Amino acid sequence: MKLRRNASLVLATVAIALLLALSSPAAAGSPDLTGRNFQTPSHNIVCNIEGHYLRCDIRSGLKLHPHRHCSGDWVGLLLPRAGKARANCAGDTVANGDPQVLQYGDTWEQGAWHCIAKTSGLYCRDRGGWHFKLSRDDWRRWYTP
Repeated sequence: MKLRRNASLVLATVAIALLLALSSPAAAGSPDLTGRNFQTPSHNIVCNIEGHYLRCDIRSGLKLHPHRHCSGDWVGLLLPRAGKARANCAGDTVANGDPQVLQYGDTWEQGAWHCIAKTSGLYCRDRGGWHFKLSRDDWRRWYTP
């Protein structure tokens, strides 16, 4: 009798766990942030891994253009796996399609890169300590060992 009661208790616990798992946000279609690209909640910044770089393009355009010639447009920033981010002059953009949204406060990690979306902008870094911030108003980069 005691064994049957324990088996019933285990089955009930498993059933409750399954119901909770199926009703969780992940099961309800929350974004898969393990992919090679994402966009910010404003849909203004879209990032994609391209070879050895994390490329983040900003639809509103890169403010504070670098003081050098660009035959295309200043579309955003490139962050290598190890090294300083740089402004990206390109004739194309990764800001197309509809990649998953990285909600404010959430993080995205893939390979050498780690990004977090904040209301003040997108903050990304590589494993080597190079960081950048990209927003509608400005961009900057820095190193923290």
